[in-house]
Amino acid sequence: MKTVKFLKPFFAKTFCLLLMLAFSCQKQIEPNESYLKIDYDDPLVKEILKLGFKAQNIVDKGAYYMVEGDIIFEKKTSKGARPTHKMTDQYGAVGFDKIGNVTITVDNASWNNAAWRQRIVDATQDAANSWSNVPSISVANRIKVTYVEGPADVIVSLNSQFPAGQYGGAPIPSGCNPGSVIFLNFQSEFMDRQRLHFLIAHELGHALGFLHTDENSGYHLVNTPVTEANSVMNSGTAWNSTADWLTVPQWPGFTFGDRAAVQTLYPEQAVSAAAKHGTTPDGKTNIKFNWTPSYICGNQVSFNCTRISNQGNIGVCNTAYQANNGYAVCPVGLTGTYKLVVYETNNPSRRLESFITIP
Repeated sequence: MKTVKFLKPFFAKTFCLLLMLAFSCQKQIEPNESYLKIDYDDPLVKEILKLGFKAQNIVDKGAYYMVEGDIIFEKKTSKGARPTHKMTDQYGAVGFDKIGNVTITVDNASWNNAAWRQRIVDATQDAANSWSNVPSISVANRIKVTYVEGPADVIVSLNSQFPAGQYGGAPIPSGCNPGSVIFLNFQSEFMDRQRLHFLIAHELGHALGFLHTDENSGYHLVNTPVTEANSVMNSGTAWNSTADWLTVPQWPGFTFGDRAAVQTLYPEQAVSAAAKHGTTPDGKTNIKFNWTPSYICGNQVSFNCTRISNQGNIGVCNTAYQANNGYAVCPVGLTGTYKLVVYETNNPSRRLESFITIP
């Protein structure tokens, strides 16, 4: 599966998703006859291209760009936005302090009748429950999405401008927060609950940072397949040139690759136990501290290591990123217990901690 790629080397290119599970929005995107007219000097267009999307799959919709059929980049929110990972970065992943507490709701004003809205509510609750209970393969994941009535992180709304065949659309995460809206078109009034479940789950996947599994945009998540026939994040789910809503599949559940992508991007334990990592030329012990980069969404991260016994900071460590793991190596000269902390430089409250005792 794929996710939004980092514009920094936080993640290896393995999963091609937006910091998102990608198997559902469109099987084949028709060539965009207007892409040659797009302003390639637009900073947002440049950012979209840096994320790995193809120019021919970008459509200018006025207030936003539609990419690969159902991924939305709103122009009004792009200024100053920072890029996310193809799993997660500025555009890309949801921060570790938010991914376990995402709320979603259905607006009250869009729908023409109560029965239509209630069907959307039921399917949205189904999608939230599905993402909150993705079966684990080897480790638990941290995603928790809760349906609420009232203000929420993600709002499901009708978009009357979406034509037949444009069943849905959603933005990817930005600034460590999930995409803020899921749009559905008028054909959602006629879909059964299982098709709505699939459609909303797919769009919610984008809002959580997963791209299309079967497209080449974004970064490929490690330990996940490059293609998978029934992935919920495959393209073609939310966009179809036949304009026949019966092409939207009924909810089949998450595939093995979907589950692997989720636990790779959002593992429950974001920090592995610190461990000894050889010695320095002058005989000091090295401590290595690993964390999941998607949980640190900022452009800059800082790290410190403190000896608990006397609260003395041992100084700046050598930090680097490798494959899908962030790590730091620190030399320590004294025995004792050490506290290791990695945090976003501009938001120190978003931090991960671990402890190790050197005998």
